[in-house]
Amino acid sequence: MPKEKNEMSKYISAWTIHTGSLRSEIASALEQGEVAASDIVWRGPSGDAIIAASPADLDEEYTEYTDSGMVSEYLDD
Repeated sequence: MPKEKNEMSKYISAWTIHTGSLRSEIASALEQGEVAASDIVWRGPSGDAIIAASPADLDEEYTEYTDSGMVSEYLDD
C-alpha cells in the first residue's frame, strides 16, 4: 500500500543505523511501500534519519536535519 501524500514517512533511529545498515532499512521501507524512491533522506545531528517527501513534511523538531539525498541514491549500487 503506497503512502499518503504529505505524510511523514519513516523514522530510523541512530541505534538502528549503528547496529544495522541505513541502506537496508531504506530498502525495506521502500519494499513495504512506506517510502517512495523520490523521497529525501534527512539526517539528524544525533545520527538518526527521517525519510520524507519534502521539507514541508518535516515537523518543527526536525529543523536541524539536513538533506542527505534521495532514497533512490541510497539504493544505487
